[in-house]
Amino acid sequence: MVSLIYRAGYIEDLLLSHLKGFSEHELSYQLKRSKHYRQIRYYVIKVNNKINLNLKRMFDGLEKPIILVKDNKMEKVGIIEEEFDALKRRSYITDGLNILITITKSIKRNYATLLSELPKSVKT
Repeated sequence: MVSLIYRAGYIEDLLLSHLKGFSEHELSYQLKRSKHYRQIRYYVIKVNNKINLNLKRMFDGLEKPIILVKDNKMEKVGIIEEEFDALKRRSYITDGLNILITITKSIKRNYATLLSELPKSVKT
């Protein structure tokens, strides 16, 4: 999992974590372990179309608002419409996602040989 800590248009940190399994519980556990957890106001999670997350279960585990981006659609839980609209207007969500996608592609490209050698259960 690649986590980008993005605040008001600035990259604050980048975290790489290995997930033992991709479930709401495992994802919540890893995110809560972050040194930034107390300071984060909400999470934006981007997943590919093969992954299904129960947002209600995630919200219960994280106790923070979540915006899920999947197939260029956004779902949300725990965030009021006005705040969500403000985030979209300021482009924080799309800017942060674009930066994260660029970083993730770079990691995949630069470490392609290493990634191909990892056991299938370790690959993301």
